[in-house]
Amino acid sequence: MSGQRLNCERRMGDYGLYCLNDEGRFSKSHDINADSDRDAIDKAKELKLPVKCELWQQGRFVATLDPQDAKPDAH
Repeated sequence: MSGQRLNCERRMGDYGLYCLNDEGRFSKSHDINADSDRDAIDKAKELKLPVKCELWQQGRFVATLDPQDAKPDAH
C-alpha cells in the first residue's frame, strides 16, 4: 500500500458495539467513545438497537446487551 496506512489502533476509552443477526453472527458494529464501562453501556443502550449486541473494549469483553425497543426506559 503505497502512501496509505491503516489506523486500527483504539484509544483506551474506545469501545466497539457488535450487533448479532438471527443466526448469532455479527452483522454490524458501532464505535462508542466512553470514559468507563458503565458509560459505554449507557451509551450503547441509548441507541435502542432491536437486536442482541456485544460490547467490547479492544480484545476485552464488557457486556451483552439484549434487544431494546423504541420506548424510553421507565425509571
